[in-house]
Amino acid sequence: MKKFFCILFVGCFVSGCAATATVISSGGLVNPSENKTKQFYDFQNDFEIVWQSVVKTCSEIDASIKIIDKASGIITAEKQLIASEDLRDTFYTGSIKLNYDIKKPSRYMARASEVYVAQTGKVVETREKNLDLLTEFTRNNIGVIFSYNIFAEKLDSNITRVNINIFAYPTAKSIRYSTSQSDAFYGHTSQSVDVDISSARFYSKGVFEKNFLSSVSKNLKIAEGTEK
Repeated sequence: MKKFFCILFVGCFVSGCAATATVISSGGLVNPSENKTKQFYDFQNDFEIVWQSVVKTCSEIDASIKIIDKASGIITAEKQLIASEDLRDTFYTGSIKLNYDIKKPSRYMARASEVYVAQTGKVVETREKNLDLLTEFTRNNIGVIFSYNIFAEKLDSNITRVNINIFAYPTAKSIRYSTSQSDAFYGHTSQSVDVDISSARFYSKGVFEKNFLSSVSKNLKIAEGTEK
């Protein structure tokens, strides 16, 4: 009788419904090629009035000033928002590369349950999948921070140059991806990997820089009384 149940158990084990299992093995961040879109404009105005207009523009875009040093002409400001598909028009974004191991039963097992293969099977193939970074940020409701890096310098008594560069980075440190297998007899198993996104960068296409400089120009005209 014991021999009968042993044979029955092995028969059920061998005849599992899955011959392969897919397991996520690793993941990594792929940033876009850095495109340093620094823009500048030479204003025909004194440094003092240009500086005041730059500071006012930062307040109007609701950016939080982190560093402000009038003597060196440096301002660093930040603004946070939730990632959305709208950013695709204004930033170069990257991707996340995931590696999946395709496993098959090892040892004497010709077939086995998907759960068992995922846990003990041998890797026969590794596949790569690339996920769009902005899409993943949007799907996971991840926030991004705009970093405004501004430098104003006096070139002449009435000429002030304003340089600006903007990029965006995420508020989250990682994103988790997982694969899972279920079996009525052997239960459920899941394999997960955390992808470090702390160094992710969205590089500006120049739209925000252009708009910022345009706002500075408008505020200058208001300060001079030539525009209301």
